[in-house]
Amino acid sequence: MPISMQTGLHNAQTILHSLKLENLPQEIFELQEAMLVLHPNLVTISKIISKNPELLGDFLALCNQILYRDETNKILDAKTAISLIGLKEVEQLFLACYLEKNLPKAPSDYNIIKRCKFSASVASELSHWITNLNRTETYLITFMQDVGAIYLSRYHDPYISEHLGEQCAMPFSAYHRELMHYQTAHTYLGSLIAHHWKLGDLMNKSILLHHSKNLNDLEAYDTRLSNMVALIQLSNAMVTEVFADHYQSPELAQAKNNAESFLKLPKKAIQSGYQTLRQFNKS
Repeated sequence: MPISMQTGLHNAQTILHSLKLENLPQEIFELQEAMLVLHPNLVTISKIISKNPELLGDFLALCNQILYRDETNKILDAKTAISLIGLKEVEQLFLACYLEKNLPKAPSDYNIIKRCKFSASVASELSHWITNLNRTETYLITFMQDVGAIYLSRYHDPYISEHLGEQCAMPFSAYHRELMHYQTAHTYLGSLIAHHWKLGDLMNKSILLHHSKNLNDLEAYDTRLSNMVALIQLSNAMVTEVFADHYQSPELAQAKNNAESFLKLPKKAIQSGYQTLRQFNKS
């Protein structure tokens, strides 16, 4: 029998209480505070972003990727990035860079982050064809999809090998087995973590529901949410296909086809997503 959402969230909260949940860094709060004033000062915001030189380099690299900047036209400083991308988008990309650097503690964490980064890059690319989602929020939400898996593996060490790994090929049935085993899942933990970090309603719900099988039911509830979940599912399937030597289980192939059909993406969008992954495959 399926567990209730209330039970899943309650059990996830119990697990998180037994772990150390990191707070976001001071720079994020300083950034948010600087952007909330009536007339945000670009110099002040760029100084906050530039405090950590290593993080700044990763942030600028991500900005260049999102804006398709080649070697001859790169963004080289935070102030230029803010001017070209916008304040909210800068906050989202800066947060993604910070979390990529600081969330992983174990080798398995780095593997989760790497895969989520690939999926985020594809989803961000595909969002160009989705009218109610923008590139940077799509990137951050897709990147955050498995943050709960990192914490669930800290709670139960065999979690990744016994549950998360097989969800790449079987995103629905393997997820259901996880749900039944723990009476909660990484989706519940991730949603609570995003709520704790105040990352917004679309983020919380997208993480919670990104293994949902019926996209039409989600659409009846919230079209932005259904599009975001479909983008995550499609991007994950494309990542698995490319990095697993084009192997697709019947379940994954069906998930990919359903998401692609739901989003009504043109052929050139899918081709562009694969091109993004091929660039990663070369590196």
